[in-house]
Amino acid sequence: MERLALRVRENERWLMERILSYARAQGFTKYTSTLVEAWRMSIQGLSDALIQAVDLYDGELPEFSPEELFEDDPVAQFGVIEARRHRERGVSLSMFLGLYKYYRYAFVDLVREMDVEPETRLRFEIFMERCFDRIEIAFCKQWSGLDSDKAIVELQRSNRLMTNEKNKYLTLFESLDLPALLVDEEGRLDNVNAPGAKILGLRETAGAMYYAPDPGAEGGACRKRVADILPWLKDALERLLEGEERSFQREVEESAEGKLRCFVATLSRMRDVSGKFRGGVVVLEDVTERREMERLKEDVERITRHDLKAPLSSMLGVCNVLLENESLSEEDKRRLLGLARDSGYKMLGLINRSLEILKMEMGTYSFEPERVDLGAVLRRVVDHLQSLAKERGVTFSVNNGGGRLEAASPGPFVQAEELLAYSAFSNLLVNALEASPQGGDVGVEIQLNGKCSVAIINQGEAPQEIRDVFFEKYVTFGKKKGTGLGTYSARLFIETMNGEIAMASGDGCTEITVKLPLAS
Repeated sequence: MERLALRVRENERWLMERILSYARAQGFTKYTSTLVEAWRMSIQGLSDALIQAVDLYDGELPEFSPEELFEDDPVAQFGVIEARRHRERGVSLSMFLGLYKYYRYAFVDLVREMDVEPETRLRFEIFMERCFDRIEIAFCKQWSGLDSDKAIVELQRSNRLMTNEKNKYLTLFESLDLPALLVDEEGRLDNVNAPGAKILGLRETAGAMYYAPDPGAEGGACRKRVADILPWLKDALERLLEGEERSFQREVEESAEGKLRCFVATLSRMRDVSGKFRGGVVVLEDVTERREMERLKEDVERITRHDLKAPLSSMLGVCNVLLENESLSEEDKRRLLGLARDSGYKMLGLINRSLEILKMEMGTYSFEPERVDLGAVLRRVVDHLQSLAKERGVTFSVNNGGGRLEAASPGPFVQAEELLAYSAFSNLLVNALEASPQGGDVGVEIQLNGKCSVAIINQGEAPQEIRDVFFEKYVTFGKKKGTGLGTYSARLFIETMNGEIAMASGDGCTEITVKLPLAS
């Protein structure tokens, strides 16, 4: 008998699959649990009872006597408890007994497939049948001994418990902050929580669809195909309902009223081994802000890399001049090394400024204006770009009020932040330099007219295709390695400093005008 006990213990999975196949074939799963664990526990309970019987009867076959109290039999206790639980749920004796018979068949099938001597197999089978008989007699006696009044009280108590359990899980469903939709096997909406109702354009009230007298009338959405209501979920729903995956995630986008929203949709099939509920669950997480933040961080990195080009080019230019000209005077060497040092500090400042750019993009940057010598800033930008200008055969001319901007003359002074002003004009001058033809000139004209106005003029017209979106992000034309971030970041910095920026193109040239408030 120990071999029988071992056979039962090692094959609980096989037994569970066998009883499920019987239950599905005969239609019992319409009234049973949907979860695998409930079936596993029932098989484990019967297995424990049968293994206990092997020890209790010590190799002998169970017998029956007329005065025996079968319900007190420890081997039969599991069956008695399960029978009472099913009776309390309103299951009839005939229904319970019918399913019980198929449990018996599953265990007998397991014995019949044992590789043992025929006599041993027959004895094991009889032992198994006798154990199931004792369990059956016990729960039938206990079931039939209940009078009608007690049965009603028992059923009422059970109904209250099930109602509370239903309310608990409905409350849990409605307590989810994420939109959750239940769909049937045809993709029709079966239920939706309050956040989900908001996305569907329904009444955003917890339990509105569940408690509606006519759920089909609740916004007209219930029993409609979710793919018809939310077309951006169509492909994901088809994959859920027609594929073999139990659960997967997909990122989807919805565009409504000109606004794009991004969701991570988690779609899962119902964990229903009974086959009653063949649909699935769709949970939507709005990741629009997260994706926007990721895009902003990527943009900041690109802007920083772009803005590092000018001071890095200046530093490399200085190194080249020092390496190629051994006859330089000590004064020239010190001046060039000073430029290289300034460029290094500028690059460090640009790197440290990355977080501030993110704040500007988000509109949370706190602008702290200071008195900035704009003339000095422009001279420094031009100095840093000389090596790049030399490579392209382009010259700079900087004028202040009609005259040449002298190195020794201070001003004009504006309300700005020096690093932002440097970055903005560096980007604009690099852009003008790159757009200029070989041998061209980039002119910078400073005028004071209530504000400090700086005009940057280069030969060559801006392409017609980009004039209306010249300062937008990623707008570029004709540059093999253009990022479209130089003019965008310049506008970002100028507007952060309460300035204005505009572009005009025609008559063979392009002019960008920047206006900044004058310092008092």
